[in-house]
Amino acid sequence: MRLLFILWLFWPASFLLGQPQAYSGKAKPFVDKFWKLVDDLKKAEAGPESKEEKIRRCRIIADNAMTQIGHIRRRDPEFDTKPLESEVQPFIDAAVNAVNAHNARIADKISNAAKDGEGCGGVFMADHTVEIRSTGDLKKDIENHKQQLLDYNAKVARLKAANSQGLGTCEKFIRDRLSNSREFILKKIKEARTENEITVMYAYRDLLGQEAYWKAITLIYPEMEGGTSLYKMVTDTLQALGALEDVIVASRKKKMERLKAYFMPKAVTNNASMEDEFREAFSNEGWNEKIIRINLLTRDWSIIRNQLTGAILCRTQMAAIVAKQQAGNCVLYIFTLKQNYNGSSYSTVSSRYSHDVLENEFLCENAR
Repeated sequence: MRLLFILWLFWPASFLLGQPQAYSGKAKPFVDKFWKLVDDLKKAEAGPESKEEKIRRCRIIADNAMTQIGHIRRRDPEFDTKPLESEVQPFIDAAVNAVNAHNARIADKISNAAKDGEGCGGVFMADHTVEIRSTGDLKKDIENHKQQLLDYNAKVARLKAANSQGLGTCEKFIRDRLSNSREFILKKIKEARTENEITVMYAYRDLLGQEAYWKAITLIYPEMEGGTSLYKMVTDTLQALGALEDVIVASRKKKMERLKAYFMPKAVTNNASMEDEFREAFSNEGWNEKIIRINLLTRDWSIIRNQLTGAILCRTQMAAIVAKQQAGNCVLYIFTLKQNYNGSSYSTVSSRYSHDVLENEFLCENAR
């Protein structure tokens, strides 16, 4: 509206160019009407209404004034209407600019809300924005994630440089999910400190993704206290964890400490012939694993019956078995064998009833 105020400073000069007292030609009624409308413009511009309402009212009056100029041209072609047009055009321009600005704000808001766009929606609301995507190929997944974060940071830089105005929707989205985001980060922190090396590497990359995400929030929404807090949580954690190589070493150390203290379940009895039964049933599975030790976990047979009829199906015994695989690692099993019942007696050949792997990287020296 500053332009309009400047306009009034030059009002006396412009008034003399076309004031009704100085003109008495054929178009006088329309000239008089024009200057009346200009006076209405002045009053509307100085009124108590909001800026938007003033612009709206002034545009209506200005359009009417331009209509009078058209009548003047037709009635008196000799009349120079340019000074009159200059009186009205700033009001029309102000209205056009206001409409354009309003439309731009709406377009900006829509653009920012789009999850596949360049606005804040694409940066903060899209799925899989910074999370590592698992395909089963760990090495490839990590390389792809590195490029993903480079692309993400570039997108954040473009958003900040654009100085976008429609960020409110995204801010609400982020604030509504602060609690869930915190839980996700805590989950990844826990996973990064486990002994599972693959889990550790994926979790570490996810923490790097969270660092990029919350850093972006501190850049775009510096007043969001919760965002700053989560960014600090992630950065402090990554600093404490160190590089990925350090996290892997810590994971392996934790696993080794557990395995060193992990032994076979103790045998409840010794029975060489029963151990041979287990050895034969285990070998018949064709796993090509060498039995290191067998600890019997049951003293006698357990009868298995049909749940509906109560008829005897078989009898079972259980043992802990440590076996060495061809790769050289040992595996700890809980192995249950069975002897089928034929209606009058049990078979003399034992076979596997079930088995569970308690540890697939069991220390062979702890088989005792």
